[in-house]
Amino acid sequence: MRKVVLGRDSPILDRETPPGVAGFSCLSDTSLIFGTVYYAEGLNNPTVVVCHGFPSIDKNNDIAFILRQAGFNVVIFSYRGAWGSGGGFSFYGAVEDTINILHHIAQKKTDLTSRFDSERIILMGHSMGVFVALKAAAAFKNVRDIALCAAWNIGADATLMTRNAEDRTRVDFILGGAGRLAGASRSSLLNEMLQHADDYDLRRDVPSLCGRNVLLVGASEDVLTPINLHHNVLASEMRKYKECLLTEKILPCDHVFTSKRNALYRVILKWLEACGY
Repeated sequence: MRKVVLGRDSPILDRETPPGVAGFSCLSDTSLIFGTVYYAEGLNNPTVVVCHGFPSIDKNNDIAFILRQAGFNVVIFSYRGAWGSGGGFSFYGAVEDTINILHHIAQKKTDLTSRFDSERIILMGHSMGVFVALKAAAAFKNVRDIALCAAWNIGADATLMTRNAEDRTRVDFILGGAGRLAGASRSSLLNEMLQHADDYDLRRDVPSLCGRNVLLVGASEDVLTPINLHHNVLASEMRKYKECLLTEKILPCDHVFTSKRNALYRVILKWLEACGY
């Protein structure tokens, strides 16, 4: 892992394989999904796959630039039906897309394959991306390290919103961008949540984290996925399993870490270093 001084550019040391950026595509089911690869300089670099939140919120591209400086390739992609990727959007479709991306990288089907170490893949998720990353990690055992920021436990919210009008209003607000998605609507996504409330509860996936390094970052001022309903409950479940190697951090900011971006970078970089990168 290369030392990063936040706010300072890193010199290019390897002019033959410099850092760069390129388009990325992968077939998922019968649809082509698109994204971007931020290549770190050098060969055989570990790769961070970033699972973004509900489309229209945030993609966290800024994190890609910081991680690239630190020596990681970063893949940020759009789920089916979102931001130009083909097909129709659904929550579980986003999980399948991520699994397909992971296989694509592990099987060295990418361009510039010498830049990837297919044995070292890290999953990172934000908000809905936490749901996606955890579900994908449960199916893709080769991922050893998983970073989860501002968790949205979709299954828990499906149950909460049937009991409490305030939670229903909160979930409706999160899904406000559904009209921008292909093949989905607010109603279809609410129905998907309700039909799969038990399966989509992330507490069910915690046993799959045993033997893995997990970073769980919460935001104390989060009103979209309040930490008492999401982060704290998930952290409590993880602490029941000693084999789940949990690192937990709460930052005093909102759901997208607006006022604490540098603090978030530091937390992620410190954790990756502790993971042995």
